[in-house]
Amino acid sequence: MSPDAGAGATFECQLDGSAWQPCSSPQSYANLVMGPHTFAVRVRDAVGNVDPSPATRTWTIDADPPETTITAAPSGTISMASASISFAADENEVTYECSLDGAAYTACTSPYNALMLAQGAHTFSVRATDVAGNTDPSPATASWTVDTVAPTLVITSGPDDNSTSGPRVVFTFTASEGSVECSAGGVAFTPCASPFGFNSAAGAQTFAVRSTDAAGNAASATRSWTIVCTPPGATGALGLLHLDDSDQVLANAAGGASATLGTTDQPETVDPTFTTGRFNGGLAFTAAEGDLVAWPLAAGGAGSLSIELWAAPSALAGTRDILVSGDGRVAIRVTTSGGNVAFSASVVEEGGATHAVTSALVAASTWHHVLASLGEPTLRLWVDGARADVGDVTLGTAPALDSLRLGGSYGGDLDEVWLSGTAITDDETARGRFCPVSGVVY
Repeated sequence: MSPDAGAGATFECQLDGSAWQPCSSPQSYANLVMGPHTFAVRVRDAVGNVDPSPATRTWTIDADPPETTITAAPSGTISMASASISFAADENEVTYECSLDGAAYTACTSPYNALMLAQGAHTFSVRATDVAGNTDPSPATASWTVDTVAPTLVITSGPDDNSTSGPRVVFTFTASEGSVECSAGGVAFTPCASPFGFNSAAGAQTFAVRSTDAAGNAASATRSWTIVCTPPGATGALGLLHLDDSDQVLANAAGGASATLGTTDQPETVDPTFTTGRFNGGLAFTAAEGDLVAWPLAAGGAGSLSIELWAAPSALAGTRDILVSGDGRVAIRVTTSGGNVAFSASVVEEGGATHAVTSALVAASTWHHVLASLGEPTLRLWVDGARADVGDVTLGTAPALDSLRLGGSYGGDLDEVWLSGTAITDDETARGRFCPVSGVVY
């Protein structure tokens, strides 16, 4: 409107610097592009004079909503009952609205701090609105779970605190959740499951188990007790040589016939010598002298049997006899390889077929627990609690146990020779008889 233009005045309009065009009020424009725009209007009087200072308006068209982004937020399972979430948008001068766990959107700023969160799953949403009033139609979201409660972990069986036990220990436990790790004897924790068993040397012992859930919450339980190791007992034995004697005759602790150093009850060149054994006394065998012990066990045939002994063999070339039955059908031997040794147990069927089972290599010149078991059709061998076996054994007639020979080509120490007419067939029973010289064996 221009009151000074007089009669016959007209208007001209201009959009975004285009040519001036006649126009009237109101002037409308359609399909304008996104971005800034400038409108100008001037009056022209009846004689052609134009307003030298047109009226102007400037504005910006923005129909695009902002894009909201969460830049930092918790994820997965966390062990905190609070959370801090940071966010941003791809436009300046925006405002934000936030929603926690589906609540109504309310004005907020970054970072958004959520406190005193309940246990369980949580979700967070944020949306930005620009100065044109466009609101992000797809809010940014984050999800996580709050877990501040440690697992429930309980040892359900195993030695009690301040108690005593044998060398084989089995613990059972329950954990309500999480990954479980165990440690025996103070060694590093390793993944484990219940039941968890191990063999330990004599003395004070500890066991610890811990469970850690996905949020890092941990629970633990421990036991402390004492391991006691004893030599084999006579219960269930056909024969037992403790080798603690210091004379020519070696008593059979299970009753029955005794053994002798060498072949008679008189001193001979082939007699082994007395030494410190695994438990109390033991015998040292010199292979070059053919040292041996003769044991007229007089036990008759045995279709099932178990033979146990402790041996610390020297690393001598070839295969060496540790124990051989009088008929040669049952034997325990040792072979050297690369400075280490492997034990073997063998049985010969009535028709002459030989079955043998061999252990993994172990260190020479240190004590090892050897337990061989024959119960058709399986011949088993445990060395320091580790089992190997062979099947398809068909004896025919039972091997004769009327006599046994210890040594003859063996070099090293020997102790605690135990013989039973019953086959030990399960690992737990076999390992229950093994007491490590030191440390823990899993």
